[in-house]
Amino acid sequence: MTAHENWAARLMHQETFTPAELAELLNMSEAFIAQEVHKGELEGLKIGNDIVDIPRDSVLAWMKRREEASE
Repeated sequence: MTAHENWAARLMHQETFTPAELAELLNMSEAFIAQEVHKGELEGLKIGNDIVDIPRDSVLAWMKRREEASE
């Protein structure tokens, strides 16, 4: 399995992600992921200021919006 296939398989089979998991998967910083959640760009479950998890559907919608904005 290639790295891209592994990335896609993990994204499609995991229901929720922690900010650290998502940052690793997308090769982004955890701080950037947290910033996107706190700004409301990326939907995530927060308890206080802590981000508990980020649903896969949220990640896919956020990625689509980012791709469309870059075109």
